[in-house]
Amino acid sequence: MSTRILRYHHHLLLGALGLLAVGACSSGPPGVPCSDSSPVIIEGQDSGFATCGEGYVHRPASRACPLLIPRDTACTDDSGAQACTTDSDCTERPRGHCSVGRDGLCGCQYGCEKDTDCGDRNIICVCGDVAGECVASNCITDTDCGGDLLCSEHRDSCGQLTFRCQSPDDQCQTAADCSSGTECLMVADEALVCSEVICAIGRPFLVHDVSVLAPSATRVDWTTLADDLQPSLEGLSSDQRRQLADHYTTIGLMEHASVAAFARFTLQLLAQGAPADLVEQSGQAMSDEIEHARIAFALATAYGAEPVGPAALDTRGALDDLSPEEILRMVVLEGCIGETVAAVDAAEVAAEAVDPVVAAVLERIAHDEARHAALAWRYVAWRLSHGEAIDPTCLTSSIAAARLDAARSAADADTDPDRGREHGLLGPARRRQLRRDVLEQIVTPCAQRLLARHAASPRAELIGAGTSSGADRRWS
Repeated sequence: MSTRILRYHHHLLLGALGLLAVGACSSGPPGVPCSDSSPVIIEGQDSGFATCGEGYVHRPASRACPLLIPRDTACTDDSGAQACTTDSDCTERPRGHCSVGRDGLCGCQYGCEKDTDCGDRNIICVCGDVAGECVASNCITDTDCGGDLLCSEHRDSCGQLTFRCQSPDDQCQTAADCSSGTECLMVADEALVCSEVICAIGRPFLVHDVSVLAPSATRVDWTTLADDLQPSLEGLSSDQRRQLADHYTTIGLMEHASVAAFARFTLQLLAQGAPADLVEQSGQAMSDEIEHARIAFALATAYGAEPVGPAALDTRGALDDLSPEEILRMVVLEGCIGETVAAVDAAEVAAEAVDPVVAAVLERIAHDEARHAALAWRYVAWRLSHGEAIDPTCLTSSIAAARLDAARSAADADTDPDRGREHGLLGPARRRQLRRDVLEQIVTPCAQRLLARHAASPRAELIGAGTSSGADRRWS
């Protein structure tokens, strides 16, 4: 999975979460924005970036990054079925190179040389050892920031990298400016403050641990957006169009089922006396999912040339009485895991989609699902701190089981030639790897930090937070 997608998506989630408790900074922002600035030299070239004595990087100038491809060396792994061997195998897009990814397997990665390669003014090309990497930024160079403020990097403890203009309201620049137990984090996209970390890193409709979907049906009332969502069909064979129609029909049925999941969640919130903002956000999420379903069915109709929508959804057993721990476990599975994976999935396919209609709607869905995932984490945090005795092992065991299932799934190479990436369709191997990455790099760190915060609260001894350390060992 794209490193940029993980980082950029994580940035969106942190902003959506809005649950960071501000802590004390040890010294406030540096008095001098950057001392002892030294240019970053790669292969004898000035990359346009510079390091500061305070321990961070800024960008005095926008320059082309050195490209060290193609390389003579071959990439090898232990899979026996690696996707590529040399850089010359990676020709799907410009600046391809064959490198080992986080999964330990050789795969094609596609970098950048200059900012314009990233296709968006809010994304810049950050130079690397082989090629550049596209990174989210609200500035191009230091001159965009005014006065002594710089266009500087920010990387939080979850690994998210962005560039942004320093702000007069910043209370810190790096973790070194903060007291023990806090990090220098962005709050509500406004300023860097020393804060405790909570990462938020589809929502399936589960009934007795089984994901329930409605059958599809021929109907027009769920396709009312079809006239406004017309992807290009040029160059697509009839088989490819059918494949894409089936894919977006399935997505529509999943989003339709998510409406039921949020309707049930709203009832559960009301029954537990939840804060008004959680109830309101659940209602908004249900409205979002209705719109997502309409979008997906409109795309399915456009590709398949016939109207499609959901038949009746079987909700039997969905409202059975559940214990507080069972409700929490369901929220973890549906929201903290399911919606987090869905959000990153949408962001991943949006980044690869070439059709502008498809890319735009997937970007919107990714942003909405990020908010929904944040809602699930907010509920877990509220339940642990304000509910009656809740054993947090229902959180840790659910995530551990999901990681085990993801690790067992085969990592076979994608062999489907009609996967339609330009139109938002990833192959099954990519999706399996994406789920593993999200569970490992977003969901697990989120839970660990949430439990660490909970364990430090006065109520921890009363509601069993001491189990978190054992859970952390199971995750490692």
